[in-house]
Amino acid sequence: MKYVLDSGFFMNVHFQPQVVGEFYICNSVLDEIKSSTAKNVYDMFIAKKKVTILDPENKYLKKINEVAKKMGQTLLSYPDKELLALALMLSEYDPVVICTDDFGIRNIGFELKINSIGSKTEGGLEKRNYKFKCNGCSSFYINNENQCDVCGHNKFTRVRKF
Repeated sequence: MKYVLDSGFFMNVHFQPQVVGEFYICNSVLDEIKSSTAKNVYDMFIAKKKVTILDPENKYLKKINEVAKKMGQTLLSYPDKELLALALMLSEYDPVVICTDDFGIRNIGFELKINSIGSKTEGGLEKRNYKFKCNGCSSFYINNENQCDVCGHNKFTRVRKF
């Protein structure tokens, strides 16, 4: 099994022995590893050649951007999108599991039929679509807009579509 790792994987040392397989991480996710404990765990994985650093091709990033926009998942960071793109790229050849506690990542993974597991959290195993409500006049938008077309307000709240 191939696992694509989010930075949180390296922060939860109790979870790691439960996961066996090939591990992948992308460069932008590496930049998110901040704590000394997580850095030490990552360094151990590198020293033992247990993790491969691999960045996805651009066509997969474009696909993730399309899916995220369609689902209203506009709050994903670039590392989140890159992690999803890497999982999508690897899933064309082998089964892949994303290791993350980020429900936004897990939501898009669910949409793409890529399994995920959380190291500290459960859930995130159902698809959620979102829309955006203008805080001024309550108009709804599919994407997070800069300004409401109706009232000109620039603050929006993300709400789940049912």
